[in-house]
Amino acid sequence: GLLILVALGFLTGTFYYIPKASLAGLIMCAMFFMVEYEMVPLLWKTKKLDLIPYFATFFGCLFIGLEYGILLGVGVNLVFILYESARPSVHRKELTINGNSVLLVRPENGLVFPAAEYIRDTIVRSCPQDDQLDVTIVVDGTHVFTVDATMAKNLQLLTVDLELRKQPVIFWNWRRTTEGTCCRLDPDMARYFRYGSTLHDLFRDDIGKETMPRFYLRQLLPLPSIMDVGTVIECSAGLGSSVGPLLRNLSPRVEEKGRVG
Repeated sequence: GLLILVALGFLTGTFYYIPKASLAGLIMCAMFFMVEYEMVPLLWKTKKLDLIPYFATFFGCLFIGLEYGILLGVGVNLVFILYESARPSVHRKELTINGNSVLLVRPENGLVFPAAEYIRDTIVRSCPQDDQLDVTIVVDGTHVFTVDATMAKNLQLLTVDLELRKQPVIFWNWRRTTEGTCCRLDPDMARYFRYGSTLHDLFRDDIGKETMPRFYLRQLLPLPSIMDVGTVIECSAGLGSSVGPLLRNLSPRVEEKGRVG
């Protein structure tokens, strides 16, 4: 490094007389060892698609220019990333659990707006077209780490589409953050979220009657006071059969607390 600085500081005048062919050969010999040829067979064995941005960057820098070649490689790589976001892996499996026909749908990635229509259409196409078939659609959200507003809207439209076809849908084991995003968009979405360790537990009569309403009340409803207990009980009629009893059990405790106070 010091030798290069000294040469640039005191010997630049002599570089003028060096032929350009000699300088080009010197640069080529120096750059030859910077090209990682061993990466090509490595990428071929691991993931062949990674060779596309590799060669796009290489030939872009070679024929267009260094800056444009790097930008070309970054752009090609972004296309691959956006494609994976727009077309996430979705596994589908038909099961029979406790006498119930179940279509298990399991997305493998976070669901964001590029994949909104794709996920909705994939689930709808996977459902049986015969309206006479009693099939429950279970969307497993174990591997879904994030959901944006556009995806939440499409999930809400998915429930509407399946209800028109009289096919029940359950969002199973979704994270509380993703559930909250959907419930803030449409409070009625809370009745579709259920939790259980296994699918067999999911189809028990008592499954989900506590976990779903508690989250719904905690996130979306204020704590009931003595004056609005009746209003809360009236509103509970529209929150599903499992929420009403929970609120009705809560109201005597609130009234008793008010009398003691």
